[in-house]
Amino acid sequence: MDERASRVFVGLSVLVLLWIAVYWLWVPNSPRVSYGGDAPPVRTTYPESAPVQQETVPAAGDPVWMGEQPEPATVIPPGFRRYTIRANDTFESIAREQWGDASLWTVVARANPLKDPGRLKAGQVIRLPNEIGNIQGVAHAPQGDPDPANSERTYVVRSGDTLSSIAQIHLGSSADAARVYELNRDRLTDIHSLRVGQELRLPPAESGG
Repeated sequence: MDERASRVFVGLSVLVLLWIAVYWLWVPNSPRVSYGGDAPPVRTTYPESAPVQQETVPAAGDPVWMGEQPEPATVIPPGFRRYTIRANDTFESIAREQWGDASLWTVVARANPLKDPGRLKAGQVIRLPNEIGNIQGVAHAPQGDPDPANSERTYVVRSGDTLSSIAQIHLGSSADAARVYELNRDRLTDIHSLRVGQELRLPPAESGG
């Protein structure tokens, strides 16, 4: 009985070994990846990325160029003198006495914005500008390339001309007569001393806005 059992055990062991051998021999291999025919796989290469340019930051204290900066315009401040109102004075009579033209009463009014022209009293003190063309300050831009559109012009006085009419026609406002007079102080003794044929300088027309 023992011998028979031994034979059965040996037979079973042989069967198990055969089954294991058959299993390992017949298991299908893992499928291979096909690249189309027998052509070898193509290896894709990627270009190296361009180096990143580092932005140069100026160190503290280094001069930084900000481009060409325009020179700031300067303002010529106005100058004034005191005038004491007398009996029967008006802005027109003061302008006629001071500058020879009653139409320049607006210059007196602009220099005294808080004074009512209809309520002048003897003894009141008002201001009169030293230059009738400079009441609120005049901007003086740095010298640069001349602009033909704003360059100084000349005008030859004709019969019947006045500074007010010349300013009205060529500058757009009779109030600019003061500017014409100031520009020609070396040629005019007063605002009425115009002579036919006399050459006057005309200031650039002021742009509106």
